[in-house]
Amino acid sequence: MFETLAIILFCVAFTAFAWWQLRFAIVMMLTVLPAYLLRFDIAGIPMTVLELMLLIIVGVFAARVFQHALPRPVFPWQWPIMLFVLTGVVAVLISPDTRQALGLYKAYML
Repeated sequence: MFETLAIILFCVAFTAFAWWQLRFAIVMMLTVLPAYLLRFDIAGIPMTVLELMLLIIVGVFAARVFQHALPRPVFPWQWPIMLFVLTGVVAVLISPDTRQALGLYKAYML
């Protein structure tokens, strides 16, 4: 119970901080890199505090981009990255142990 409440409060506080100062939130995430040792479950999916911080930062960034409707920048590595992620999806689909494959995909690809 206390762990769940602490995770929710951390998510709310870090999301507000990231919305207010996105660059400082990124620096904060980089300074607490050992947070990968703090593990918990969300709906049966094992996560770490570092993964949660990264997801919040990406979510805030995406929300800001869609809010301001900025023009999409040209990114030269877009297609190789998309191919790499798609290859990971195919590897998960053909894997004999889907649960373990999804865990590795989450850890290494996303």
